[in-house]
Amino acid sequence: MKKENWTFGLSIASIVISVTTLWLCKMDIKPYDTDGASLSIAVLTLVVTIYMANQIYNAFVLKREIKKSTQKDIEESSNNILYHNMYLTFFFQGVNELKKTHSEAALYYLFKSMECLTKTNIDKDKMDEIIVKIKMIHKDYPVELSKDDVFEYKRIIHLADIKEKKEVMSILDDMEAKV
Repeated sequence: MKKENWTFGLSIASIVISVTTLWLCKMDIKPYDTDGASLSIAVLTLVVTIYMANQIYNAFVLKREIKKSTQKDIEESSNNILYHNMYLTFFFQGVNELKKTHSEAALYYLFKSMECLTKTNIDKDKMDEIIVKIKMIHKDYPVELSKDDVFEYKRIIHLADIKEKKEVMSILDDMEAKV
């Protein structure tokens, strides 16, 4: 049996014994005699037992809450690390594509790195570096993007917390292919 079950069972048994003792003292059943001392001892025993049962219950509840909180913190940290690693992978792939002057591929990886960065609490200041690279592609390596790509990149921009949202949106509008 679990330790929790034993303590819970013992708490219930002690409450039952205390209530029975209090009842026997009140009922004048021989050999039990009702006097002030036995009545006060029965009441105090009941109060202490209830207090102890409450403390044991609170300990189990606290243990469960700590376990849930720890699990939540672990999951959050794991997600932060996962998305930060994905950000780094996409960002450096975008830089490599930019060096090869593959503008469309570089934009894809840079926007994907931006999307990963919005899902983590690490390195939020790196968003400016991504924006600089996007502006550089717009200025030095003009590219035409499909409507679907522009729509997807604008969705990512809406998720990101950046100062230059309007400027990047206008850059995407400029890059959209005119059919």
